Amino acid sequence: EDLERNSKITDQSLGLSNKYFYNQNLEDIPTILLKYATALNDKLRKLSFDNPVKYVYNPVEYAFDMHASFIKKFCNDEKTILLLGMNPGPWGMVQTGVPFGEIRMVKEWYQIQAKINKPAIECPVRKIMGLDCHKSEVSGKRLYELFKRISDTPENFFKNTYLYNYCPLALMEEDGRNITPSSLKGFVRKELEEYCNDTLIQILFLLKTKIIIALGVYAKGQAETTLRAHNIQNIEVIYMPHPSPRARGNEKWGEKAQKVLEENNLLKYFSPKHIV
Repeated sequence: EDLERNSKITDQSLGLSNKYFYNQNLEDIPTILLKYATALNDKLRKLSFDNPVKYVYNPVEYAFDMHASFIKKFCNDEKTILLLGMNPGPWGMVQTGVPFGEIRMVKEWYQIQAKINKPAIECPVRKIMGLDCHKSEVSGKRLYELFKRISDTPENFFKNTYLYNYCPLALMEEDGRNITPSSLKGFVRKELEEYCNDTLIQILFLLKTKIIIALGVYAKGQAETTLRAHNIQNIEVIYMPHPSPRARGNEKWGEKAQKVLEENNLLKYFSPKHIV
């Protein structure tokens, strides 16, 4: 099946080229999202990373069944909000294939289970244990605790929202230390961001998103760059601090994040008391 076939759906007001889109009249949203992910994986697989990158994990590939289960369960229609992270964390999406997929959140709240394989080359100190992993990712745990308290159920949380990581790759040094996309240099970073930006614009168009909640400075910058490149002015980008414990001044993240939702009148999209 041709991954570059054009869509019959166009939106001239967005100034978007048809080359980015599938024929959305023929396929459902989860199917299209998974094709976008597969096409992005094919491009990213060809990238060559220099030192200090020693290991490249793509959980959308080796945990594809989990990733697909997440999408099929929670993204079957258009979404007003895209909650945008940067890339997989070692004890969250790297283990589960689910964005910010802290183990307990995936097992108990999302109630998703599927086969999880391993990357072709595995870092000895970052082994894939899947849902048997006993470590908890702080970023995912913070996100889970905030929205479980606000939304009560995942169905409420995802009614208007899709959770997505800008880049599906986890990059590591020889000792397993994390390398973020924002710390890459030169041509490989330019290529990676070009591919990820193209996929981001596809998703925004497909889901008819109106608001991007960008988790962290890098996600905010890439969202704004993508919208600016396509002259899109009718999608709002709202900054929310990243839930990572490594981020400076990130104590009481839950309170700060909820304040962002309140100040931007966004609770109505998440809370069962106000949900639209």
